[in-house]
Amino acid sequence: MEESPQSLTELRVSEKFNAVDAEVVFKSSDDVIFRIHWLNLTACTEGFSPPETSTFSEIVPLTEPSATLELLFVFLYPQPLPDLGELDFDLLSALAEAAEKYRVFSAMNLCTIHLTEHLQDHPEEILVHGLKHGIEKFIVHAAPSLLDQPLEEFLPRLPICYVRYHGYWAEAQKFAIASAPAPESMSRTRCESCDKLPHDYVLNVIANMNASLRALQDLQTIFPHKPCSFCHEITTSTLKSWRMKLGEKIDLIPNFYQISVANAESLNDASQFDLAKSTNSAFNESDEVQFKSTDGTIFQLSKKTLRACTTALLPDQSQELPVLLSDSSETIEILFKFLCNAPHPDLAGADIRILGPLSLAASNYGIPLVTCICNFRMA
Repeated sequence: MEESPQSLTELRVSEKFNAVDAEVVFKSSDDVIFRIHWLNLTACTEGFSPPETSTFSEIVPLTEPSATLELLFVFLYPQPLPDLGELDFDLLSALAEAAEKYRVFSAMNLCTIHLTEHLQDHPEEILVHGLKHGIEKFIVHAAPSLLDQPLEEFLPRLPICYVRYHGYWAEAQKFAIASAPAPESMSRTRCESCDKLPHDYVLNVIANMNASLRALQDLQTIFPHKPCSFCHEITTSTLKSWRMKLGEKIDLIPNFYQISVANAESLNDASQFDLAKSTNSAFNESDEVQFKSTDGTIFQLSKKTLRACTTALLPDQSQELPVLLSDSSETIEILFKFLCNAPHPDLAGADIRILGPLSLAASNYGIPLVTCICNFRMA
């Protein structure tokens, strides 16, 4: 819907996103104007698709409030990023939802990292977010936190297959109690030291199981670490056998991601970066600038991507190609993945050997997102 140019003067304009040469104008749900460069929209997102002929006379309305968009649009430019760890959960989750909706990959990556810290406090909201957008780590780790809550409290907000997942753990609980050692199979003599019958340990374990379905996910919290030293010999073997049978039963329970996703191909962890698959093939189509690593590998990126996503990688016209970089192909491979308009690696399994050189390269070439993630992973 078009609005007249005069109407812009009646609306509040973002102080941060008000460049006069920006080609695209957005309006938040609370009537704040954001002026964004077309280059950055096309290089850094998949979900924003205003026409290339957009002008200030055309306002694109968005459903998000200005507080969310003010954070989201920062990720379209190579500039210092906000500390998402300082955001309250509601604003962080709103930013994460907008990032997923508009496919702002740099924001998606960092929001996922910081939402993980709220798994214990907001498991239901994070599970719903994970299910909506297919984020495996959220589905796997948030679902167990809901096992002790009555199904009727949140089932309307979750898919019906959660009943199946809950049922697996309820069956495991029943199996654990049914397979408990019988009193007659154990000594009936009380311990002279602790005054306990050996079967008292079994009753304690059953009480722990009945108190929490979720506790079955960590059997160490249910079974005693070490009975009384006098009871140890007559109880340990019995409890160990019982625990082993229960562990075998639990090992067969699929996680909720496996239950909720029918397509087996989607079980691959797309967020995990695998160095064994390292290749520069993602950077050699329709590109204009060549880079060469210290070990002789050639990488190519478009000038559009370099302008939108970095502050110090775009060479001047007089610079000879390929541009010689002082980093290994391993480091450049990972670094350039953050410049692609595609899901970014989350670096969760990377060690200091990878993160150290990567952080230094990101700082040298003006890619603040990578610096931020490396610092978080190395903390």
